[in-house]
Amino acid sequence: MRLEVKYKLFDSVGEKLVGQDGYSYTIIDIDTRYNTDIHELIKVEISEITGNPSVEFKILGYTEL
Repeated sequence: MRLEVKYKLFDSVGEKLVGQDGYSYTIIDIDTRYNTDIHELIKVEISEITGNPSVEFKILGYTEL
């Protein structure tokens, strides 16, 4: 399944996370053969793309292409 994902990145400042200005968009392909929540699959893909752990970004929405 091909998705366009909108997400926001956060930076660690001390013990707090501070949101970066603006939003990011990317197109990803996920494998839906497994009985896994789509949101979890998106988090894994975005984490691999950005190199950030899932606590350093928030998925704001996605659209199937």
